[in-house]
Amino acid sequence: MSFAYDLRQWRSGRSFREHLAAHDPAVCGWVKRIVIHHTVSPTRDTWRGKPTMDGMVNYYKGLGWDAGPHLFIVQGSPDTNQDGIWQMTPLSEQGIHAGLCNRDSIGIEVVGYFDRHGWPFRLAQLVYRTMGHFINWHGKLTVNDVIGHRDCKSPKTCPGSAISLSVVRYDLADIMRHDLD
Repeated sequence: MSFAYDLRQWRSGRSFREHLAAHDPAVCGWVKRIVIHHTVSPTRDTWRGKPTMDGMVNYYKGLGWDAGPHLFIVQGSPDTNQDGIWQMTPLSEQGIHAGLCNRDSIGIEVVGYFDRHGWPFRLAQLVYRTMGHFINWHGKLTVNDVIGHRDCKSPKTCPGSAISLSVVRYDLADIMRHDLD
């Protein structure tokens, strides 16, 4: 079975922004929103970069999927060289990650389980910068287009019960105004 997999890693929001700048945003003209998830598993403690990504591809293939979420964001893994923004499904292609929201959304997995505790500061900063750079590059999205998987008629708590999406939108807007790099 063919699987849409274009493995890439960007170590920072800035390197992700530079990657986006090299491409025409029209390749993502189909995107109308960003859906945030949490992985539950893997966690930051079990994250190993490429081997973890390859394992998740095999997991999704086992479900019969031909794509997965677009980006995985991790900060605080045992090997800091494996931290950053990891791409699974090319941003130009529809992924599979949120049921009825798949057709028009980029799926971002924040690595970890966030039902009891919010994102640690450095992870939150990387999540906000990733979304902010994507929104600016895309040109037709705003912070109001950021939703959780739980908003897609799902019983899942993504991006985690401890994550307030109104706070995420507020903090994202603030970072986009003052400190995106």
